Amino acid sequence: MLSVSMNYLLAQYRNIGNRTIELASLRTMLQLEKKYPLFANFRRFVLEVSIKQINEHSPLKATYKPIKKGRKIASIEFIFEGKNNNKVKAQPKEFYKASQLLTKEQRSKGKEQIAKLKAVIK
Repeated sequence: MLSVSMNYLLAQYRNIGNRTIELASLRTMLQLEKKYPLFANFRRFVLEVSIKQINEHSPLKATYKPIKKGRKIASIEFIFEGKNNNKVKAQPKEFYKASQLLTKEQRSKGKEQIAKLKAVIK
């Protein structure tokens, strides 16, 4: 489940190819505020597992780099690209006409229901 959430967080920035998230914010986003208080455990059980599953099952190839402030890990930079070594580009939204998505029966039934609604409104 964490891998799905992590993939969603990365996919939001797929046009850019990287995302930096503060560690506290990442814990909150993944609902792990009190779990894995040590970064070593967070890295082992959350980051490594999620990145491995993202690389296996999604169109992204992701890595991460911890960013320190002093001696403490403050944030994590995720670097990702498409598996064909290109930045993943957002697919343009395609809008289809109703005639392409619906069968004749569905279109005629929809017209009938709209006609009934118009009759009730008048």
